[in-house]
Amino acid sequence: MRWTAVAAAVVVMLVTACGGGSGGDGLYGGGDEPSGGPAAGAPAPGGALTVSQALDSASGEPLLVQGAVVAAAGQPVRLCELLAESYPPQCGGASLIVEGLNAAALEGMETASDVTWGQAELLGTVADGVLTVSSTSI
Repeated sequence: MRWTAVAAAVVVMLVTACGGGSGGDGLYGGGDEPSGGPAAGAPAPGGALTVSQALDSASGEPLLVQGAVVAAAGQPVRLCELLAESYPPQCGGASLIVEGLNAAALEGMETASDVTWGQAELLGTVADGVLTVSSTSI
């Protein structure tokens, strides 16, 4: 029981340090959202889209999307708008399936119980709920 409390505290500190905020609903945001909505789903200058904005985009152009990468064994890699307060964290809120990404190779990722997660900005095209990655940044 004590290990669970310590692990949960570590996750809270890590997610808070990565720029996520808590809305009191047990979910952490994937970072600061750009102010205003970018036109036609294009990234705001110097900013990235949220996962929800990317899902709503009708653009066929590459988009820069920010969120939490979650790679659980036996499941597709996902870019999540929110992380649930579980340990290891799970996807919460809107998410995209990510193709063409080795999550374990990203810098700053955490791994526990066959789940790898961390904050990232991914550049790629979005179609039918799938983000096909062409570039990454942390």
